[in-house]
Amino acid sequence: EIVKLEKEFDRLSLERWPSQGNFLLVKMNKDPKKVYESLLRMGVIVRPVAGYGLKEHLRFSVGTADENRRMISSLESALREIR
Repeated sequence: EIVKLEKEFDRLSLERWPSQGNFLLVKMNKDPKKVYESLLRMGVIVRPVAGYGLKEHLRFSVGTADENRRMISSLESALREIR
């Protein structure tokens, strides 16, 4: 599933760090706080990582195929709605 998510983030032109775990660290091309809040309103929980000095990034955990599809769909909606 992680490879599928990597391809989705690439398709969305979002820079990501190589993963060696069950999550992906992704640089947002919109305000990450606004993306986080939008996803949260949609019931998708990601982790802000500004406290680690990564102010432009969010951490996305890998889930099941259905969860990952929902996460990507929600992320696309969030990125569209944020100016």
